[in-house]
Amino acid sequence: MAVVLAVILWSSSATCLMILKDIPIFLITAILLSSHCVYSICRLSYTQNWHTIPSQPLLWLGGVLGIVGNDFCYYYALRTTSPVVVELLSWCWPFFVMLYLSRFNMSGRLYLGLLMAFFAVVLLQVHSWHAWVAAWHGLHVGAFMALGSALSWALYTLVSHHYHDAPHEMVGLYAGCVAV
Repeated sequence: MAVVLAVILWSSSATCLMILKDIPIFLITAILLSSHCVYSICRLSYTQNWHTIPSQPLLWLGGVLGIVGNDFCYYYALRTTSPVVVELLSWCWPFFVMLYLSRFNMSGRLYLGLLMAFFAVVLLQVHSWHAWVAAWHGLHVGAFMALGSALSWALYTLVSHHYHDAPHEMVGLYAGCVAV
């Protein structure tokens, strides 16, 4: 159930942020992250699994920095670039994880998938080529920030992969630290 909620939240976040653009972005972020933390605390308390929370500093540092980096880059990118481009680029994080884990020995299908994702971004932006030329700096920075979002989440994923025994509720606890 938590995975389904996470996918719904991630897939609708750009749309929601564009609708709620009059509310300060950090307030929205704090509300979302706090609600995720409260859900994780309730779940850990209900299942009485607080003893499964590891105390390794590298895991906590990687988790908190991964969420901070992901959120900062993602929301900054949304301020300067099209939400479609931001979503496509920020959802490339699984490819970066696969590239690292496979040590660049991936199948042709995975490389093709990565190339298609980047081609989709280019294809979506061809219609507004003049806007790109006119606002190159903002779109350029926004695209790199969206890639930064993907890279920071990929790094978090790799750190948490190293500590595979950590429960999934750790993400909510990281979110609580970031919300503060």
